Amino acid sequence: MATVANAQRGANQSAFGEGQIIRGVQTFRDPTTGKTMELSNQYDHAWLNGNNEYVLSDDPNFNPNGKLDGSWNQLQVVRPTP
Repeated sequence: MATVANAQRGANQSAFGEGQIIRGVQTFRDPTTGKTMELSNQYDHAWLNGNNEYVLSDDPNFNPNGKLDGSWNQLQVVRPTP
């Protein structure tokens, strides 16, 4: 039973990952709330403000605080677990 359950879990993760690739998204987590959301997979850095607005960047050194109005929290990329 454990082998079948493990195989099914792997198949489900694979299908989920394929679906995200097809849709061009990846999962991000807000560390302050634990809430997850799907945003573009073209960027590995995302920020969220209190108005539910997002900023995406491919620059790991970018920080919208001090450059844009509001208070921005950096989101975490959620990588699938093997």
